[in-house]
Amino acid sequence: MGHGCLQIHYIYGLQWINKLEIKNMITKIEGLPGNVIGFEAVGSVNKHDYVEVVFPAMKAFVEKNNKLRFLYVVTTGLDHYTVGAMWDDIKLGFQHFNQWYKIAIVTDKKLIETMTRFFSFAVPAHVKVFHSDQLAAATHWVSEQEAEPT
Repeated sequence: MGHGCLQIHYIYGLQWINKLEIKNMITKIEGLPGNVIGFEAVGSVNKHDYVEVVFPAMKAFVEKNNKLRFLYVVTTGLDHYTVGAMWDDIKLGFQHFNQWYKIAIVTDKKLIETMTRFFSFAVPAHVKVFHSDQLAAATHWVSEQEAEPT
């Protein structure tokens, strides 16, 4: 689902407005196991992707699940994230800090892989990076149920 943007034009003192349809660059992945929420990022990612797609879906998911099992497929590089998107990504982590359980990042972008490994110590979850040809393995890993300690 996209969001609208107004584009205002001025020529010879006359004004007209075009409503542009902008496609969200983060989309929710459908068809995942019920205990997993997942998103895919492509192209240029901005704050509106988080506000309109990620935050509402995460809110609905955590109302039904006490543990966050998160699958994130990233086909775009960090250079295609706006500052607002990066800030909202950080906010997402803190909003659900005690609910994170497993995070599977699927990417072939070396910088994202490196940053994920570097910052994984700060997240109270099991974090694992997979390459794009390992999407099925990532989905299985993030969804699998471990035996609860007795």
